[in-house]
Amino acid sequence: MRGVFRCMVPGLLLVVCVALSFGVYAGLHRRKGAAPKALLASLIPAGTRTLCFDGVQANPDCQLLFDLVRQTTDVAYVQDATQSRYDPRRDLVYMTSQMAEDVTAEAVHEYGHAVDRYLGSRDGGCAYYSQGPAFAQAYQSDQALVYRDLEPGDVFSTSAFRNPAVSDILFALFASHPSEQDVLLASYRCAGVTFWRHDEEYLADAGHRLTEVFADIFLILISDDEAAKSFLYAYLPQCTGSLLCAAEQAVQSIK
Repeated sequence: MRGVFRCMVPGLLLVVCVALSFGVYAGLHRRKGAAPKALLASLIPAGTRTLCFDGVQANPDCQLLFDLVRQTTDVAYVQDATQSRYDPRRDLVYMTSQMAEDVTAEAVHEYGHAVDRYLGSRDGGCAYYSQGPAFAQAYQSDQALVYRDLEPGDVFSTSAFRNPAVSDILFALFASHPSEQDVLLASYRCAGVTFWRHDEEYLADAGHRLTEVFADIFLILISDDEAAKSFLYAYLPQCTGSLLCAAEQAVQSIK
């Protein structure tokens, strides 16, 4: 289950929050030499990014799979958006009626799990594609790339951070790195944007991290958010390529 948080820090408090958080983070990472760019970009006026789906910017193979699972996956309505989830055993998406009507990012994320299951069950099983060897190996490769090349502040230098799926990916990648998670939390709270972060106990399971990152990548690929797509191509090229390859093969078999 995904927890969604919103926090607004006005005026002077925002500046103080950024300064203090950056100082703590720089101190923790003094051994790396020059202080990273973390948090400074949080001063950018943010706001919440409204995502659009089913447009010309969507990857056509992923869009076709999205349309397919929406037609074949049952929906059970819940009262609270935080209760949204996907049950692979019943191939059932839980969401609010408003999420379903508006096709929100939360709804697309849950349908992304259904796509993951669809790709994984094409051989007659019911496993997630994301937990198979191809995606798991891609994830390990991309995680090493992120650990080597990504400074937290790099995410905030473009509008990519406004996409909640990007935050969900980052918290999954840094699930075992408390100091990096702290600076991400401070950054998002200071920026005052909606962000996603799964429960720490839930993310302790490697399989959960794989399925959540898959659903987040899928969401971004069928959205109109070009900045978030650039983030994927820069820092998760293997995972993104693995998903796109599986989607293309599935669509070819359907046609």
